Amino acid sequence: MDLETDMVVIHTIQDKGKLTILKEQISDIFRNYFIETISVIFMSADEWQKRYRLADKFVLTILRSINK
Repeated sequence: MDLETDMVVIHTIQDKGKLTILKEQISDIFRNYFIETISVIFMSADEWQKRYRLADKFVLTILRSINK
């Protein structure tokens, strides 16, 4: 299954400033390995649970790919 996403980050960060710093740090890590283009999805744990309960296709696809 192709998720067309390189990384999914599920977080409980409430402070948007800290989330921005996390996003920048993750970008820096990949840039240090000369990876300029990456698709990263940031999703709060609450949003993940809500989408899971609604049987969201994206969330279910991730879960299926993990269980293979």
